[in-house]
Amino acid sequence: MLEEQLPILTDGRVKMKLYWSGDLVKSTDIFEAVSTGMIQMAGWPCIYGMGILPEAGIEYGLPFGLREQGERYDFLYGRGLPNLWKGFRAIDIYEGLYNEQNIHIISEGVDFWTSSFMSTKPITKASDMEGIKIRCSGLMMEWAEKMGGEATFIPGEEIYGALSTGVLDMLSWGGACSMYLMGFADVCKYLDYPPLMQTSHGTMIANLDTWSELPPDLQGIITLAFLQAGRQFTQHQNLTGDPWSIKMMTEDMGVTFCELTGTELAIAEDAGLEVWDEHAAASPTAALLVDMIKEYMELMGYSIGTAGL
Repeated sequence: MLEEQLPILTDGRVKMKLYWSGDLVKSTDIFEAVSTGMIQMAGWPCIYGMGILPEAGIEYGLPFGLREQGERYDFLYGRGLPNLWKGFRAIDIYEGLYNEQNIHIISEGVDFWTSSFMSTKPITKASDMEGIKIRCSGLMMEWAEKMGGEATFIPGEEIYGALSTGVLDMLSWGGACSMYLMGFADVCKYLDYPPLMQTSHGTMIANLDTWSELPPDLQGIITLAFLQAGRQFTQHQNLTGDPWSIKMMTEDMGVTFCELTGTELAIAEDAGLEVWDEHAAASPTAALLVDMIKEYMELMGYSIGTAGL
């Protein structure tokens, strides 16, 4: 859509050529490619930048953290309202961190998705995670290991074969819609809930030198275009697509819905909180961001603690 719309919106001053993931560089190399100017602009899951920027894991989403798309947008972009609401503006913190790497954040939340799991074995209690071989990434790996799982990261194109041969027992590839579209329901007959992260999201970034050369009006048009495109994609594929995909998998493909509740969910949530606290220790900025998320969630009525996330 943006390939067609940006030239129209900018009277031909901006043209864009889109490439699929892996066409130019590996997904895990995007951060450095944009930083050096090898790529001018990219959309990516920021979790791939954790090796360079530890705060990127928090940016992507904490286990059992922010729950709703609106909450995530408010935490990122919301400004305070007199006598009513404290603004957090986390985007300002992330922007400063990225600028130090010669990167500009065009927009956070160009795509929101739930980070869920599917498995070849039922997960109905916390202890079922013991010894399970799990494909996931970033902070999800740390949570999985705290739950007794054996976490590993492999490229998306290798997941199906690994599940089919028993190399993997469980995976996360976005939400139910993404996993359904990848065909994982053929080999994974259990959909495990609740999602570990309700609002994982993609980030649109640009090389800072390239971005700074654009006049302010084009910067504004491009930013608004990506924010709008992200909301449309999120609504169409994820917020609408997840329930539809769950229905298709459970009714037509023999997938069973498994959900942790009560004490079992509390065990999973407490493991998530341990991940929060460990990553708060990564840097003073990471500690600030975790504290902000805790404060925001408490303001929204969530109880931070055992069985209270």
